[in-house]
Amino acid sequence: MKKNDVWIPVDESSFREKGWKELDVILITGDIYVDHPSFGVAIIARILGDMGLKVLVLSRPGSAEELKKYPSPGYFVGITSGNVDSMVANYTASGKRRKNDFYAYPDSVPRPDRAVVVYCNWVKRAFKGTPVVLGGIEASLRRFAHYDWWQDKVRHSILLDSKADLLLYGMAEKALISLTKLLNRNVPFESIKHLPGTAYIANGTKETPADGLEIPSYKEVSTDKKAYARAFKAFYRSANSINGRPLIQADKNRYLVQNPPSGPLSSEEMDYIYSLPYNRELHPNLRRKISLKSYESIKSSITSHRGCYGECNFCAITIHQGRTVQSRSIKSVVEEAQIVSSSSSFSGYISDVGGPTANMYGYECEKKRHTSPCVEKRCLYPSVCKSLGVDHGQYLQLLKRVGDLPNVKGVFVSSGIRPDLIYADKTNGKDFLFQLVSSYTSGLLKLAPEHFSNKVLERMAKPSFDSFSKMYDDFYKICKSVGKEQYISAYIMVAHPGETKQDNLYLKEMMKRYFPKVAQPVQIFTPTPSTVSTTMYYTGLDPFSLEEVCSEKKMAVKKEFKRQPHIREQPYKKKPKKKRRKS
Repeated sequence: MKKNDVWIPVDESSFREKGWKELDVILITGDIYVDHPSFGVAIIARILGDMGLKVLVLSRPGSAEELKKYPSPGYFVGITSGNVDSMVANYTASGKRRKNDFYAYPDSVPRPDRAVVVYCNWVKRAFKGTPVVLGGIEASLRRFAHYDWWQDKVRHSILLDSKADLLLYGMAEKALISLTKLLNRNVPFESIKHLPGTAYIANGTKETPADGLEIPSYKEVSTDKKAYARAFKAFYRSANSINGRPLIQADKNRYLVQNPPSGPLSSEEMDYIYSLPYNRELHPNLRRKISLKSYESIKSSITSHRGCYGECNFCAITIHQGRTVQSRSIKSVVEEAQIVSSSSSFSGYISDVGGPTANMYGYECEKKRHTSPCVEKRCLYPSVCKSLGVDHGQYLQLLKRVGDLPNVKGVFVSSGIRPDLIYADKTNGKDFLFQLVSSYTSGLLKLAPEHFSNKVLERMAKPSFDSFSKMYDDFYKICKSVGKEQYISAYIMVAHPGETKQDNLYLKEMMKRYFPKVAQPVQIFTPTPSTVSTTMYYTGLDPFSLEEVCSEKKMAVKKEFKRQPHIREQPYKKKPKKKRRKS
């Protein structure tokens, strides 16, 4: 992996500097673009560039007129809201507009609500006749009719709302490469309907695949909550079924068609993606005197794998990245660490080597590698499946190899950790826990028990509280044995479907016992599109069993759930005494 100082153009001046007369692809993102593989649009841009295409990346355009400064691209315009759904980025869990955007500067052009739809409308006006391709998490999770908490209604597929031509769902690299190869061969865009990992709108039943599985229509799911639950169940189970059938959902006389997923990447494919010549920085034309928080948080971090077999009901990672964990080779990660540690701004510390859950690196169920995940069985819930073959050995080897590099003073694990996986590993689990606490924790270990009530944890599809309690005890025992003063920070979620006032009182009592002095990060459950928990929140039903589930809807009660009464959330600070003026 070699650092390449060639930048992908990001505005009119950098485009002109290239000397290009035309463009193949324009990518539009709701984030401030950073040429770093932690950002999906950077990966897409680098893959297209590596295929020989002329690519321009635009961050937060403000109007259709702004787009008209550029030539109409010959292949397509790709649109993403950015690393998060635009409504999640713009609003808090209490529904208030956020004052700060983690992925932008304070003076940046605002990210529009439902950014994908807005950007697509602008593109259609600026580049008439140019195909529009949607990607990223906002498009991916809104591809079918879906409940939208911000409007408290079921919205149409984002393909219908935006009038885009194609949607690449999930992580999308395979679908993108296949699409680009077909366009290279001058295959007409409108005839490309069969690619795995894509969704499109069919005008009539004759355009839908003969082997497709029709799920409840938009009219049904928007008026009947049991129909919504049935449709979601089919959607959820199709997300990881590589050999599944296309799904079809009618919306009046039009049909949303989702082709089966494109499948997980191999280790070699992962290595290729992360070996592309990212500059790992902001383009000079996008830099400001103030720092960009999203960049600062990841500039010395390294992605070792993607995917998650946790399947927490409130989380979109399983649906978007998949249940199969795809790991890079140790060699690939170490080579990236060498680039990071050779930077003039490197502090000496790698802030993270991980993925959605750090201790899922380097092992996977053999059945999933060759077919697809089990339909009726989860990998970790209600307990860790024996077929998973949990082994932290490779991850320990990876951390040591990175830590042994000449310029590296230390390596930390900042991604999530699953305690149940540590205790399920009878070979290396004990050693991993000791090494994690003694060598790879930067003073604060972040865990996500989410709740202390086992009844609520069941609704979240999280392990019982016992695994957190055991790790809590073991963590402080190891800290004492090695003479380190370190702490655990626990992420908690309240107002999740199934939580009652009694459950919340129990949570507060346990918080008082485990964290008597320091307030912990507590978030109110936000119903984001296309998760199991959101389906429970909207329908009042478990989509798999159709069992009734209660959900707190009153914001005042939710805020009370969040309070930690044993902690003064804003500690009293004594005002400094005024100095007497000498006469």
